[in-house]
Parts: sequence; structure tokens; C-alpha cells
Amino acid sequence: MHKIRKDSHIHIALNKQIEYPDKKNGFEKYDFSHLAFPSTDFNKINTETEFMGKKLKFPLMITAITGGTDAGKKINKNLARACQKMGVALGLGSQRILFSCPEVIDTFFVRDEGPDVFLLGNIGIHHIREFGIEACKEIVRNIKADGLAVYLNPLHEISQEKGTPEYGGLQEILKDFCKEFPFPVVIKETGNGISFDTAQKLKDIKISAIDTAGAGGTSCIIMEYYLQKSNLRKNIIKPFFNWGISTADSLVEVRQVFPSLPVIASGGIRNGVECARAISLGADLAGMALPFVKPATVSAEEVEEKLVEIIEQFKITMFCAGAKNIQELKKIPLIKRS
Repeated sequence: MHKIRKDSHIHIALNKQIEYPDKKNGFEKYDFSHLAFPSTDFNKINTETEFMGKKLKFPLMITAITGGTDAGKKINKNLARACQKMGVALGLGSQRILFSCPEVIDTFFVRDEGPDVFLLGNIGIHHIREFGIEACKEIVRNIKADGLAVYLNPLHEISQEKGTPEYGGLQEILKDFCKEFPFPVVIKETGNGISFDTAQKLKDIKISAIDTAGAGGTSCIIMEYYLQKSNLRKNIIKPFFNWGISTADSLVEVRQVFPSLPVIASGGIRNGVECARAISLGADLAGMALPFVKPATVSAEEVEEKLVEIIEQFKITMFCAGAKNIQELKKIPLIKRS
């Protein structure tokens, strides 16, 4: 069942329209002031940064896509090889399948391709309650990850045919889990965003970072819509195609609660200009997934080419905005359109 869902998600991502129909990521509301007289040479622009103690050549994470099947294995290996070469971080797709099918661990193991890549494992908050801390430790150890992403996805759960929309008591369970878990924990959404109120609920929990995973990009609700067999279920979830907090708004709200916690801004970011806006608005990394799905089904070289495109766009933005490095980019104020 889990394998069928995994491959179905890849097929839908490659062949269907799965992005928010009427909501954008929010970064279109922001602009840099153009600097006609830069103070440095373009070839001296430095995009290196550090995230959770690990050095990266570029402030980007390719966020959770897949795993658990042969197709997922190929995608993950190609992503890891490209991330290793280009110096960006990688988050794996949901590893829920490993609790019931541990034999597919090789589809998530990418350390042979990316020995130095900052790597995150990935489970849902429900899996902590269902399988316990020891099983979660094993998932991180077995793939030699640097940390574990734990996703919150209430709307996604309720839109699934066999989802688990039971959130009662999970806040205390997460708090206890993070207190005892020996690896860094990154809290993320799955495409509907982290709000100010959600961030407040996380304030007293020992987390290492937040990934906004905001609205404006891939919609898990639309993905589930395509998987529904019942017209009734399709009709129920269709009004939620545009539900969520835009990535830019989510980033601003999270930063109001956590001024210094590492934050990844993901959700609908599609180019290097938007990556730069995210960093200037307060993110430590930008996160992208959908733009890499098709390249990763082909080869690591295709993923590298896409990364080169994004990095070059990012550097041009820095050059024309007057930032020589990431520290300077973070200090450049954005102009918000009325």
C-alpha cells in the first residue's frame, strides 16, 4: 500500500498540475532596491553559509520528495550526488514506510553518494506516538542523517483516505520526544505553513529548526484529490485547494516567535531570486522540491544543471542588491509592495 502511494505521488508530480491554483508563495509582494553602482565584482560574490553547524556552499535545501521504491531510490541517489557536488542540503521523503517495510532502507540510504551532505530524515508527528522514540532513533542512525524532520500535516491527514487526523495530546508527546531524542529535530509543515500561533506552541519544545513549508507551491491536498476514488471525498476536499499561509507570511510569523532559531523557508520557491528574498526576509535556508523532481528522475547531472541555474540567479540578485555575502544579504531590507 505504502509503495503504491509513493510511486503514485511521483507519477502525479510529473504529470499533473499540483500547485496552488490561486495562491502564491508571498514573495511576489517583496522587491530589492536595485543598486546601479555595486561595490564589488560579480565573481567575488560569496554564497557560503552555515546551517546547524554544517558548512554549505549555498543556502538551499532540496526538501522532502520521496523514497521507499525503486523509483524513489533513483531520485534520492541522484539528488544526493548533486547535493554533494554543489554543497547544498537534502531532506528525504517521509520514512513512514520503514516502520512496516524495513527492507527498503536502501531507497533512503544516500551517504554513499553524499558523504558530506547535510541530511535530514523525515517522519510524521503521529509516528512518534505510534512507533516510539527507539524506532525513530534507528531511522536516523540507519541512514546516517544529521537530524530528523518531524512534519505537522493536519489538513493533509484528513484529506487522505486512511489518514490520522488525531492531534489530541501530541504537543506533550512531541515535547517529551524532543527532550530525550539525541538528534536535532526540525519541525515542518507539508505545504500549508507554520503560523504565529503554531510557532508559539513550539516555543517551549526543544527543537533545532523550523521549516515553514508554506502555501503557494505544491499542494498535498491536490495530490490527494487525484488519489481519491470517491467523488464525495473529492468534493469534500476540493474547497481546500487554496488553504494555508503563504511561505513569506509564514516566515515572518515564525521569526516573530523565534528571532534566532534556524529557519528554512520552503513552499513554492521556484528560482534564485525568490531564494534571495527568503534569506533577506529572515530565512537561513531556502527550500525547494518540485523543481527537482523531473531532473532527479533523469540523472544527477540534470539536478546539478538546475542547481547551477538557481545559484546563478541568486548571485545576480545579490550583485544587483549590493550584497557580497550571505551576512550582508540578510541585512538588506526588502521593499514591500502595497
